[in-house]
Amino acid sequence: MRQKSPASKNRVLRQNMQIEYFPTAEKYLRKLLKSNTADAEKIVNKIELLAENPAPPGACKMRGKHKNHMRIRIGDFRAVYFVESGRIKITDIGPRPTIYRKRSRRK
Repeated sequence: MRQKSPASKNRVLRQNMQIEYFPTAEKYLRKLLKSNTADAEKIVNKIELLAENPAPPGACKMRGKHKNHMRIRIGDFRAVYFVESGRIKITDIGPRPTIYRKRSRRK
């Protein structure tokens, strides 16, 4: 059975792909669950679909120093992730204007 809670870091879904949340992404989802449950559920559902197809239509590769990452659009939000050894690792989730500014400051 698929779990809806973003609190669990490793979730095995239909295929053998696992979805892991980095602490920043998990923290943002927890915060969003408290204020806007509908958006949080929409984000979790869209991320769960990545287990079936890690590069869905509309997913874009990122450029620059994060060129191995991809992003998907979920309404006004973006989820940034990469695939490594059969696992999908969600690194960041956030609203469009701030997600890219936050990433550019990281080293």
